[in-house]
Amino acid sequence: MKRWLATVGALGGILGSAPAALAHEKWVRHGLTGEFDRSLFERPVAGNVLPALASLALLAALAWLARRHGPALEHRCQGPRWQGLARWTPAAVGLTVGASLLLSALAGELFAPDLRPDGFFWSVLLLGVETVLGAALVLGLVPRAAGFGLLALFASALLLRPFALFDGKTVSTVAVLNYLELAGVGAYVALAGRPRAGIGGRLWGGWAEATTRARSEALAWLRLGLGGTLLILGLQKFLVPELPMGVVQNYGDTIYRPFRDLLGISPEGYVFAASLVETTVGVALTLGLFTRVVAVVLLALFTLTAFIFQVEILGHLALAGPVVALLVEGGGAWRLENLRLWAADAIRDRPSPRAPRDIVPAR
Repeated sequence: MKRWLATVGALGGILGSAPAALAHEKWVRHGLTGEFDRSLFERPVAGNVLPALASLALLAALAWLARRHGPALEHRCQGPRWQGLARWTPAAVGLTVGASLLLSALAGELFAPDLRPDGFFWSVLLLGVETVLGAALVLGLVPRAAGFGLLALFASALLLRPFALFDGKTVSTVAVLNYLELAGVGAYVALAGRPRAGIGGRLWGGWAEATTRARSEALAWLRLGLGGTLLILGLQKFLVPELPMGVVQNYGDTIYRPFRDLLGISPEGYVFAASLVETTVGVALTLGLFTRVVAVVLLALFTLTAFIFQVEILGHLALAGPVVALLVEGGGAWRLENLRLWAADAIRDRPSPRAPRDIVPAR
């Protein structure tokens, strides 16, 4: 029990140290109100090297704990109550993600405010497909087709990026990859099976269970998509610090001043810590390190930032369902704790040789 409390405390402490770390700057867009020191983001100094090393040490410790104790935690979360909740998670994912797609399409946006297709043809094509997919996911209609359709829409946004104008200009590949979680959602919905709730569930007579392997792989794609999104957003804060600094300078009284008064940290140090926290969370989620614990902290942070940035309610809507699914069902396949990376573990897991039997002479 003490080990679990220490693990939860370590994760909660590192994640809770920067409550604005998970704010998506493409939803909360504010310009800079003043200059800032770029040294933390441009060259190695003690203020960025030491925290980075501490983050690596934390990830190594979590990997060791997950390797030793992760399977036991997963086994404890396989009871009837958890399985009952798991039957509803595909519907929850479809409802939240579908609602986000519908609201974005009504606002003339593809996924988010920074992807606003220009021109009649591109707008009708992309926003029309987004509307149809959003409605299908909300209602639970043809979920497997909707899942593959979401994957196709995400791929189309990447392929059309050099040709279609978004928000009056061409956008970078990273701008589309910021919403990688939608590709994970598409794979999850396509593999997880029919929803128990919604019109589709009633028409099809309830729930059609996917195989255990397919459901585990669906969760893995969902986890990798969400973890990849957080990792990309965290690295983007390092490379383009103007985005998070604009948010901090405009919301300093709420998200920065308490930490300045408590720790004496500078705005630049706060932004660097937020970048490091989000990158660390992305790596932990991608590797599948204590997925349920990370999901609990993510839900808490999403709720907190929704009170601070009201517009973030829509930005985090597409993330809420996937996080709930990972909390209820776990990280699925392809987790670090399931890989045999150390020879000692491989030797330990080998079956022990049988003791030699006494030779009984034939009569």
